[in-house]
Amino acid sequence: MGGYDGVMGFLLLMFIGWLIVVSLATIGFVWSLRRPRRKTYAVALGRGDAVDPGDLGLAGEAVRFDLGDGGMTDGWVLEGDGEDDGKGGLTVVMVHGYGDSKYGLLGWAKKVCELKVAKRVVVYDQRGQGESEGKTCDLGVNEPGDVLKVVNQLGVEECGDVLLYGCSMGGGTAIKAGVLMSESEEAARLVGVIVDGPYRLWDEPVRNVMKLKKYPRWPMVEVGGWLLNMQLKGGLFEIDRVTEAKRLKCPLLVLHGTGDRVCSFESGKQIAEAAVDGELIKFEGVGHLELAEADPERYAQGLKQFFVRIRGTS
Repeated sequence: MGGYDGVMGFLLLMFIGWLIVVSLATIGFVWSLRRPRRKTYAVALGRGDAVDPGDLGLAGEAVRFDLGDGGMTDGWVLEGDGEDDGKGGLTVVMVHGYGDSKYGLLGWAKKVCELKVAKRVVVYDQRGQGESEGKTCDLGVNEPGDVLKVVNQLGVEECGDVLLYGCSMGGGTAIKAGVLMSESEEAARLVGVIVDGPYRLWDEPVRNVMKLKKYPRWPMVEVGGWLLNMQLKGGLFEIDRVTEAKRLKCPLLVLHGTGDRVCSFESGKQIAEAAVDGELIKFEGVGHLELAEADPERYAQGLKQFFVRIRGTS
């Protein structure tokens, strides 16, 4: 009996040790997901990225937005060189992806400005990212509401028509924000949504990145997801960008690469097909958020054709 008791005691200690390790790993997982490494001015400068619109030949003014519980955040309102139609012209509000910032959006903003369709192009740091005051990222749960706050602070009348343009997590945020705008009588008129490399459910990019880095996914994602959902008051598990795309009342353009190992091409396809007026542009073999670099002409042409369609001008 003594040997049996000894083995059982050893196994119990091993189990307790495993629980402690898993618990600590899960806590670290949850903490790091809500606090992504920030792409600040210093980080962008160190990477050789543009840190000011002027670095890319863009003109505009620096602005600050109040995201409510997300704190104050910085951004730019860039001159898009589009014509004023007498109703304020077209405003494009751009939403960056997870771990990025307004600096990372400048390249995409330049492509939009070069089309000379938008009157103004807006970029800003999402809550808990870049140089925003918010301490935590809400993983796409509360960020759609922030988009509406940005538009409202620009001025509904001054914005004219609005188009939302998001990348990766920002793509899902743009879709949900589009639904909120479509269903609000007080919001500015939404004429379209563009998303680059979106995903359907919250855990898709998390699992894929962990797989690429050869990190164990179980049980951190399952237990961590439950904890995150509690922190975000149930909003995390409600995320389904396909279901939300069905509720969009404006045209949706999805740009996605078949070689995307972070956010699957299948997710982008499902999102585009779910929309009442959805369009998908497929980039064969191209990875996550690499479309504009891999085939800049086709990317720009896809944007131009979409803008022409929603604006009714060439």
